[in-house]
Formats: sequence, structure tokens, C-alpha cells
Amino acid sequence: MYRGQMLYNAYEMQRSMLAGASAWANFSAELLSNPANPFAYFGGGPVLGSALEVFAHASAPRGKPEFGLDRTTIVPSSSADRGRPGSRPAPAL
Repeated sequence: MYRGQMLYNAYEMQRSMLAGASAWANFSAELLSNPANPFAYFGGGPVLGSALEVFAHASAPRGKPEFGLDRTTIVPSSSADRGRPGSRPAPAL
């Protein structure tokens, strides 16, 4: 198994676990912000409802975006560009 495949499987497992938690958080946030609920007006109800809404939004499943790339061009680099990844040449003084 390749390392990329293993990381993808871990990502998918995390997403599948968070999907249920996101649904419950969304349900609880709606319950705590419902005007018919007496706990929505005092105590920690509004704060807890807002926190659950933030968690539900952050952990909601999203689809994979379409990038529209059908091919990739790789330009060979010169020997001066080789070195540490992300390193830049020293500025001339």
C-alpha cells in the first residue's frame, strides 16, 4: 500500500466519523436556538448553540472541487535551481 493511499484512507475514516457528529451538532444547535425552547433565552444555551453551529459547519462534508486540469506540463529546472526545496539564492550585496 502506498503512503498516499494510507493517508487518503485515514482522511476518509475521519470524515465518516465526523459526518455523524456534524449532523448531531447541527440538530442540537437548531434545538438550542429555537425560540420555543426556554433554554434558548438564558444561561449558556445561546453560547452552546453557537458553538455547536460552528462545529457543525466546520465538520460538514464537502465535495471535491473540479479543477478542470486535463494535463500538466513539467518544465525542467537548471542546475542553479537545485538545492533544498523552498530555498532561495542569497541576495547580492
